[in-house]
Amino acid sequence: KLVEEQRALMVKDEFDKIYTEAGASGMNATTNTDSTLYFVTVPANKLELWFWMESDRLKDPVFREFYAERDVVYEERRLRVESTPTGKLDEQFDAIFWNASPYHWPVVGWPSDLYAITRDEAEAYFGLNYAPNNIAACLVGDFDPAQAKALAEIEPLVLAYREYRQVEAQIADTRELAAGGDAEMAEMAADELKGRA
Repeated sequence: KLVEEQRALMVKDEFDKIYTEAGASGMNATTNTDSTLYFVTVPANKLELWFWMESDRLKDPVFREFYAERDVVYEERRLRVESTPTGKLDEQFDAIFWNASPYHWPVVGWPSDLYAITRDEAEAYFGLNYAPNNIAACLVGDFDPAQAKALAEIEPLVLAYREYRQVEAQIADTRELAAGGDAEMAEMAADELKGRA
């Protein structure tokens, strides 16, 4: 029922539509263990729009269709981790090897995380990790660098610095990982791990 109420109030894909109507294309994003990349191609005369849009995305994020998007992330996880021969083993290996590091956590989280995360928790995570002190922008193309620098310094485009916490690594114990399943799967996993060494 809440999802239906939300859909009645929202403008679907509004962020993308604003860009598209301005002549932009190729808007997408990708995330890995070290970064999230947002990218879009905009006409040179829409540089100011790009600054406004990306500033707004970071200052005032809107988690539209949060639960539907969460389900999309779970499906991506299923395709990339659960449906591959070594996906789960790789995930378990990283969890053990990087025990005292943020790398122990899968990029999109554990299945239990995806089912349990709330919108408030996602907003808190975004606020901590997508803060200006963690962001770099890369502009490529036919534009005036002086104009880009001037636009980057305009209020309200300048984002406020947020404090972040740094966690010290602490190794707690020794763990072992045993691969279950058939012998062929275990052999494939062992070969892949040897290739990383």
